[in-house]
Amino acid sequence: MKQRSVEVRFSVISSVRHGEITNKWGNMRVSQAAFLAILISGLYLFVFVVMFWGLMPVQAAVAGKYFAFAQVISLVALTHGVRVVATWLFRWKAIFFLAPGVAAQVLILGRYFALSPEELTLMFFSFTTSSFFAFETFRALGVCVYSKAASRSDWRALMGVGMLATFINTAFLTQIDLGFANPNFSVWFGLNLIIGGVLGLFVCLLLLRVALRRFVGAPDLFRRNSPLRS
Repeated sequence: MKQRSVEVRFSVISSVRHGEITNKWGNMRVSQAAFLAILISGLYLFVFVVMFWGLMPVQAAVAGKYFAFAQVISLVALTHGVRVVATWLFRWKAIFFLAPGVAAQVLILGRYFALSPEELTLMFFSFTTSSFFAFETFRALGVCVYSKAASRSDWRALMGVGMLATFINTAFLTQIDLGFANPNFSVWFGLNLIIGGVLGLFVCLLLLRVALRRFVGAPDLFRRNSPLRS
């Protein structure tokens, strides 16, 4: 019975890994799409709550008097990691799966900062699409890092995509006025976005690796000899 359970769980992960479920939008029922949207947006909101009300207050208390950006963005942007991993698995469909969670995040941030509707819209657009633009840029250059098309899961390539996504995200978000008078704030804010995004993605990939091996019983997606690479 235990062996059968492991086989079933491995089959589910393998299907997702090879795109049998995630890359056939036409065959995906509304209930499946809704479930994925609830799951991914729920996870996104969870890590945002941990980051915004957990990590950032500690960060602000430690470094807030020295660095203004410590009060507005986390040095470990877990939300960026969720966005990249979701896009890695679901391609353009991740935009729709992330949209409810990102919308809630933007509404919460809108209550803490005096942002115009245009700035909130720009923030929503950046959060939902920056990872997709990064993956598509790599694909246009001949390097497809998506979970199905890649012959094997290369964490270094995935980190590279995530880093490019942080630059794209930064290009959008530095256009938003958060109300700080310091003329150098945008520079430090952009630098923090890049550092936080890279660290957040690294943490999310590490947690994904541990979770799949511990709770699902799947082989390591990022090992050279993983059966999922076949």
